[in-house]
Amino acid sequence: MLPVDVVVKTSDAKFFGTHLQNLESYAEGFPPESLAKDKTINHMNIDEDSEVASLMLHLMHRQPQPDLQNIPIRVLVELAEAVEKYLIYSSIGTCRFIMSIRASEAPLLVLAYALKHGYQDVADCAAPHSLGTPLKAVKKELGPTGTALWVSCPSTLFIRFFTRSYRRQSIVNPSSYFINIVVLWMFLSMKTNHPNVTS
Repeated sequence: MLPVDVVVKTSDAKFFGTHLQNLESYAEGFPPESLAKDKTINHMNIDEDSEVASLMLHLMHRQPQPDLQNIPIRVLVELAEAVEKYLIYSSIGTCRFIMSIRASEAPLLVLAYALKHGYQDVADCAAPHSLGTPLKAVKKELGPTGTALWVSCPSTLFIRFFTRSYRRQSIVNPSSYFINIVVLWMFLSMKTNHPNVTS
């Protein structure tokens, strides 16, 4: 049993005891240079809240890992960003995969994460679910560069999404299927009628 030699303070003023050895072993982004090995107890502040910090520290222990498929999507997005920030390599791939399969729950947040870290596969999962989102919301989450990419998203991406997913949805929820077909038609019409909108 490793002794607690690091106390982490979260953004919502909660405290967690952890182990310098684990931070060094699991995360290249930990510990900061201010943590000296000759101290009995080290203290550090992090930007993440207690929900995210608890999961992140859990990931840096040799024990059964948390089920990321059932945590709130906001927490998942923030956790995925945290493991990237602190370079917790053993968890980056797991978070990336869970983000892709839960992309429909918060498509813009997942898309922003994918664009930031260059994950084209995750972006492909999230982008079609953002169809019909107000441009103001897109600008808020994706910023100018991300919004430009979103607006110029190839039509074929949406077509692939409809043939793969919404054909199945037409059986489960016909009215929703019809609405999305109309939105797709409007999107393709915009491409046709406005040549300056690249595809």
